[in-house]
Amino acid sequence: MPLKLTLELIPYGDISRTRVIGALEIENTGDHPHHPKLANYKYLMTGLVIGSGEVDLWHEGIIRDVERSRGYWALIKEILNVVDCESQSIDNDHALLRR
Repeated sequence: MPLKLTLELIPYGDISRTRVIGALEIENTGDHPHHPKLANYKYLMTGLVIGSGEVDLWHEGIIRDVERSRGYWALIKEILNVVDCESQSIDNDHALLRR
């Protein structure tokens, strides 16, 4: 069963204007020889392209030998530690808020 973490923007706290601006999808590959204790996970990170409103692939990969007993937040943290989130920096936060 895949895990999906969704990032939403709530402009000025107005819930009616909430928009999804990014997502992280994670799936167990099911091929680790020591499953269920350890697992390999493939992940896909997408985000909104500023100015176009289109969704773009930011990063994808596989993270190996994850101790499943550590839980899903540890898995998410491990993936974020691998990804160069700095390359996804927002040039103009206000451009997103105005929409």
